[in-house]
Amino acid sequence: MQIGLMGFGTIGSGVYELINSKFNDIRVKKILVRGLHGRSENLFTTDKDEILRDDDIDTIVIAIGDDAVSYEIATEALKRGKNVVSANKEIVVNHLSEFIKLANENNVKFRFESTVGAGLPWIKTLCEYGKINNISKVYGNFNGTSNFILDMMKRDGIDFKEALLKSRILRYQEPDYFDDITGVDSRNKLIISMMLAFNKFVVPKDIPTYGIQNIRSLDFGFFERHKLTPKLMSYAMIDNDKVAAIVAPTLYEQSTLRANVRGNNNMLGMVGDVIGEVQIIGAGAGKYSASNGVLLDLLEIINGDDIKLTLPERVTIDETRITHRFYFSFDQSSYKIERILLPYVHSIFETQDSFVITTRNISLDTCIDLLEKIEDTDERFFFAVYGDEEIS
Repeated sequence: MQIGLMGFGTIGSGVYELINSKFNDIRVKKILVRGLHGRSENLFTTDKDEILRDDDIDTIVIAIGDDAVSYEIATEALKRGKNVVSANKEIVVNHLSEFIKLANENNVKFRFESTVGAGLPWIKTLCEYGKINNISKVYGNFNGTSNFILDMMKRDGIDFKEALLKSRILRYQEPDYFDDITGVDSRNKLIISMMLAFNKFVVPKDIPTYGIQNIRSLDFGFFERHKLTPKLMSYAMIDNDKVAAIVAPTLYEQSTLRANVRGNNNMLGMVGDVIGEVQIIGAGAGKYSASNGVLLDLLEIINGDDIKLTLPERVTIDETRITHRFYFSFDQSSYKIERILLPYVHSIFETQDSFVITTRNISLDTCIDLLEKIEDTDERFFFAVYGDEEIS
């Protein structure tokens, strides 16, 4: 196999190192970079078309963050009869159906294992188990950076900004960490998982998505007193072709498995009608974790995998199908907030520095309506779901 490697950043350089150190039957012939900066022109180039036109290159690895360029590379490579392995999840979310069609028309493969769970064999698991099972649920803490931040805040007692800085130093973050902390990255990974598990596509903006950017040390004080641990979780279920999904901070009892996934690890799960519940745990961020996912795809292509990707059907979210208790915390109490939440209150906790309201069981669509009203008050707040057996 001869590789054209598009990008030489964190993932691209990791892929190159792993190929050179572990595989004799895979060769990186050319690498796309923004500038040569003294690098050898025999291996590096700034011209993507030089790589795409090279008939000796049979497989393209996309490891760049520019979505428009990545899309252009993927479509052109597939049309030219080259396999494509993408580490760019945005183009998978927005164009998977198109890539599947092009790959089938040109008798090549389009693969994207590293886009969800980095180096974990999550995509392969969904595809293989889906041949036997009707998968009814997919869930997980899909973002290793957010898990690292929350774990550091809990274990070391540091604030959000300090934990965010530590994750940046360790290079766990996406180039734009906004996607990590606001739930956007988790949402995109959930959409990819839903397309494979349910054969359904949901427009990203239709999935209720809430992040951890407003969490405070004071929230962890409440969580410790009530023996809870927060995780940024993504959850989707399907029942009679009706799909429900949400991405949100979720509170678990400290003794549960989900509460004890540490550091930058992901815990990804699914429920099938034959196998029951299956979970995979492992590193979900970092140079070699993501590179491992790319290598899994390359090996599958070499070994002639029989994964058949089908075109997902577009559906909308049914927000009435998820019912839970919810957690709201504010810097201080206010008449506006109390008036909005009072009809749904389960408990109220107030200190000098914080004001917490937990709700009784209400439907997600009701909760979204409450959130919109609260956002209109311009009050700073943190929101979470109480996790249980129905929201994993």
